[in-house]
Amino acid sequence: MSNIGDFLDVSSEEAEEAKLIASKQTALKDGRVCICGHSSKRHEMNVRGVWQCSANRGSCMCKENRPVIKVDNARIFLRRTVGGGALHALAQGMADALTPKTKKDRNGDDVDVPAQNIEWLIELKCDACGKDAEKLIPVCINENGTIMDHSTAKSLLICRSCRESV
Repeated sequence: MSNIGDFLDVSSEEAEEAKLIASKQTALKDGRVCICGHSSKRHEMNVRGVWQCSANRGSCMCKENRPVIKVDNARIFLRRTVGGGALHALAQGMADALTPKTKKDRNGDDVDVPAQNIEWLIELKCDACGKDAEKLIPVCINENGTIMDHSTAKSLLICRSCRESV
């Protein structure tokens, strides 16, 4: 079996270390998270000028790139939307980001990972009624504006009164 040292003056250990460093650098550069609940880095515009989210193997139908929050590390925002509110990928990712964790380092030792900082990038206003709101609820809507219980092309952040009136 060949290894990188057969082709370049680089050891396998150096290559693995470089991959780890590079993955951390690129993942940490852009901590913006789209309203769909996935990293803005996972969004690309196709040849027709339509945004596509490639966060988790095609299950996200998002057709926009609307960053709403910024976090220390957006790599954990990979959940799937299965409804509104707590079932939305944005809410699930935020809950994950705010939960301190313990992970194993390369030596197998436990390392504490603190909760992440979350910063809103938007004004806290309801997307439906336009009123200021301290707290918003993420929901997915179809082309008719009906709230759906699965990923759609568009998500909104709405206030509780708008959510209850639907």
